[in-house]
Amino acid sequence: MKITKFLKKVWVSPVLAAAVLSASLALATVTGAAVISGSCGASAEYSLSDSGVLEITGTGNINSYSVSDVPWTEYASQIKSLKIPSGITGIGVNAFLGLDVSPVSVPKSVISIEAHALGYTYDSGSKEFRRISGFVITGAGGSEAERYADVNGFTFRSEDSAFSGACGDNLTWTLGRDGSVVEVLIENRRGCHYLGNHFVRCHIGGELCLLGVQTA
Repeated sequence: MKITKFLKKVWVSPVLAAAVLSASLALATVTGAAVISGSCGASAEYSLSDSGVLEITGTGNINSYSVSDVPWTEYASQIKSLKIPSGITGIGVNAFLGLDVSPVSVPKSVISIEAHALGYTYDSGSKEFRRISGFVITGAGGSEAERYADVNGFTFRSEDSAFSGACGDNLTWTLGRDGSVVEVLIENRRGCHYLGNHFVRCHIGGELCLLGVQTA
């Protein structure tokens, strides 16, 4: 009788153990657990996952920071991407200083991007801000994201675009969804080219030059 009870216990025990093990494995395999988190604005918060995603949540403005108090500086080498949600309206001075998270998508709700907020590092020795080479910003055409990219000499890619591609050495083109606009981004000042009968916007060294419409 005692042996029977013992065997029943042995038979039931693996079932319970399996359930516990399954739950443990589920917890162990959860990814994206927060490494650090906190507030980065009056109504905005941040969370850095263990997979390297720095995600902003909330609304309103993201704080401005001095070069020494950016909250995620210590983890810059671990941060692989940045997510900024619609509802954020401003990105403060030095907000994402030191983060090479290109390409970064900036929502249309953002109407203000302050100095060195995106695409810059800071050299404490020379006390100079330096642009991150090849940094790309994406967003809506005509948005604050495009203005910031143009002013700071970064590549801007419109998320309104239907097609894009290469058209020469260090040249890329973007065709609007309505088929009426082509944007040519030039990285080495070699010149501009017309594509079909479309209006062309040409960025040279971060400056915008309007080339008009091809007539031939």
